[in-house]
Parts: sequence; structure tokens; C-alpha cells
Amino acid sequence: MGKKSISDIKRAQAVALREVGLKYAEIASQLKISQHCAKEAVPRFRTHGTYQDLPRSGRP
Repeated sequence: MGKKSISDIKRAQAVALREVGLKYAEIASQLKISQHCAKEAVPRFRTHGTYQDLPRSGRP
């Protein structure tokens, strides 16, 4: 069973807080998400330009 993804709003907030200069641990505690989610949101936005989940491979 897969993990629940965070909302696009929280991803946008994580990117904004990172651009302000907060550390990933501070972002995670403020938004009540894991540090891993915070670390994944920023590069995803920088490379793909979106806050949404990327398409997954394989059969649904």
C-alpha cells in the first residue's frame, strides 16, 4: 500500500519557506510534514515547475 501524498498547497508553502531561507527541519515542523516530503517538494518544483504529483509508471 502506498503512502499518502501531501497537498499541493503544502508543497507550495514548503517551496516558499525554503526560498525565504528556512531549513528543511524547520519547514517540516511548521507544516507538520516529514523532512523527506519537504526535501522532495523543492527540487520537484524547480525541475518540473509544478506542485502536483508526477505521473506514475505502471498499471493503476
